[in-house]
Amino acid sequence: LEPGCTTLDLFARLRDLPCPALLQSHGLDHPESAIDVLAADPAMLVTYADGMLEVGPHKIATADPVRALKQVLPVADQHPTFRHGFIGSFGYDLAIDRRPGQRRPPDPTPLPAIAGGVYDWSIVVDNRRRETRLHWREGTPTQRLDAVLERLYRPARALHSFRIGPTFDSEWSLADYARAFDR
Repeated sequence: LEPGCTTLDLFARLRDLPCPALLQSHGLDHPESAIDVLAADPAMLVTYADGMLEVGPHKIATADPVRALKQVLPVADQHPTFRHGFIGSFGYDLAIDRRPGQRRPPDPTPLPAIAGGVYDWSIVVDNRRRETRLHWREGTPTQRLDAVLERLYRPARALHSFRIGPTFDSEWSLADYARAFDR
């Protein structure tokens, strides 16, 4: 890669692949925040909504999606830095769903409570050591890895600026949110 290539430069080269993921640290000021992880084009998508967990082609009806997800996902390797596996988000709804008797407000977003993917390769940028490595799960087709490498060595198109269009109105007051958060 060219000198001075940043994590965001690499992400710009991968962003048009399906489900790109970027876990970016805050830089070198914090002892635990020197690693950035990029991945895209997951081997399987993972979602949970309305009591249904979907992991690739598998559909599991469950009220405890976190437990079910642990049972069906491949066991991660024990390396201290992410190499391959699940990257995704877990919504606040999961905490509300699991408390008996908790009244659940209507969700104004169309997002599933769990959304992510199982990635069979990643790019790990170690900002301290100034190293960038491509990691992959054993058995990942070489043509997939070759396609990733080809993208990394070609110039990226310019990133467009990002804006959130409409304003967002909270259904909770700041005081109610703080109380719920503290609970």
